[in-house]
Amino acid sequence: MTQALRDLVELAVVVDDTFDQNCYVLRRRDTDEVLVFDPGLQHPRVLNLLDKRAQRCSRILLTHGHPDHVNGVPAVRAAHDCSAAIHPDDREQLPFVRMLPGVPDDLPDVECDIDLNPGHIWRWNDLDVQVLHTPGHTRGSVCFLIGPD
Repeated sequence: MTQALRDLVELAVVVDDTFDQNCYVLRRRDTDEVLVFDPGLQHPRVLNLLDKRAQRCSRILLTHGHPDHVNGVPAVRAAHDCSAAIHPDDREQLPFVRMLPGVPDDLPDVECDIDLNPGHIWRWNDLDVQVLHTPGHTRGSVCFLIGPD
């Protein structure tokens, strides 16, 4: 019998109060692994949430390259030794992360080691994660379609 997605996963939302930007933490309920989407200035609270729940980030996924959506990448990567992924068209925005008010000058460079290519599907804990290229907000904006096979 196929389970509904809502029975398989749990979604937590951590809001950055400065820029009203959301970071999403998606967990497969039967594992301690999570995907972290768009970690911004709220990344200390995201890391605290993961520590408190004994969860481990397996990958950071970025919907686009604006500074408020990526400035938490170095901290999450350092804490969880995980990969980060962005659409190739938005890589050019990563060096501008320090231009956002409230971002510390000593923030490490935002590095992404995986390209989110349109249509790509990979398996994460028996769930399909598909990349949908949705340019408009930025040239490399993406959405993710997640579900059981």
